Amino acid sequence: MTLVELVMGLVIIAVIAGIITGLFKAGIKSFHYTLRQTLVLANARKAFDGDGSAHGLLWQAREAGSVNTLGASTLHVDSPQGFPVQYTLSDGVLWNIQRGDQTEQAKAVTAMQTKYYHMSDQGIITESVDASSATLITVFLQMEAPRKKSYSFFSGGQLRNYFQ
Repeated sequence: MTLVELVMGLVIIAVIAGIITGLFKAGIKSFHYTLRQTLVLANARKAFDGDGSAHGLLWQAREAGSVNTLGASTLHVDSPQGFPVQYTLSDGVLWNIQRGDQTEQAKAVTAMQTKYYHMSDQGIITESVDASSATLITVFLQMEAPRKKSYSFFSGGQLRNYFQ
């Protein structure tokens, strides 16, 4: 084997190693991106629908016997069993407060806004001004990813309000 053949072999190996290194870097970057996105989506799911036996704010609103107040940044409802349930945002954490216990519902929540609506018998939807007449709720949540990037989520549901 001559020196030229040896150098050509080393150059080919270096090019292949560079390509493989680039693929590994892309894979690692993709893994970390997916991990961050999954964390944000999991927190949003926990906030809206809950996690196991801990019901989220939309689940609780749909199941509630009545809506107590029409706060823009909190949710106050009566559970079907009759005890009050409150969801409030404080220092980036969505808290679930019921029966005197305060439980962390979701982390990295930077903003929460609830709106309540009434649907008439004719199907006309208007923003509700009375808690007892609210039949629909919408919830806007803003979540923050580990690299300070914000994601917005919007959902809604129908309220029962059968205690009123």
